[in-house]
Amino acid sequence: MSEDEPSKPSSSAPRWEWTLLETLSEGFHSLAAHMSGGDKVFPERVEEAIEIHRRFLVEVYHKELDLLNRSLSGLPGQPFASALEHCRRQEEAAERASEVFHKAFKGFKAGDRAAAKELAAALVQEADRWMEHRRWEDENLYRRLRRGLPKEVRAELAEGHKKIHAEGAGVEVKLTSWTARWGPSSD
Repeated sequence: MSEDEPSKPSSSAPRWEWTLLETLSEGFHSLAAHMSGGDKVFPERVEEAIEIHRRFLVEVYHKELDLLNRSLSGLPGQPFASALEHCRRQEEAAERASEVFHKAFKGFKAGDRAAAKELAAALVQEADRWMEHRRWEDENLYRRLRRGLPKEVRAELAEGHKKIHAEGAGVEVKLTSWTARWGPSSD
């Protein structure tokens, strides 16, 4: 596997979420390449990408972090405290990226070329940050969760992930629809 190739999640990582992030990352990179290359990019495409990012945060990631906090915080010695703190910092970084997207989008919509470049750079940075965080999370959290957790905690996490997947299906539909409508050949 090359360094550029993302590692696949361990069997205990939420694969559905990983797939969403890979798709979102690829879409952000494609969109940013079009924007940076001076191609005409419809504001609707960009606005929808920003909305999908926001929905992923609210409907999937915030809920996953809450589930992890609830499930793991009661363990003796809090063995996952530093990993959960890292996840909280990543959540804050995603929130900041969302704010940057909204601010730069206003300028992009008004035809400001500098805002378009700023937004393109922010999309790439956020896509890369998410993928790096997922790799980190898999190595430093999910692989450790698979080992040594009480059976009832593993069951609680598995059930919680199923619920998040069911409730987050709207994000998946929106992302799939956006990708199909706004793929590289549609601009």
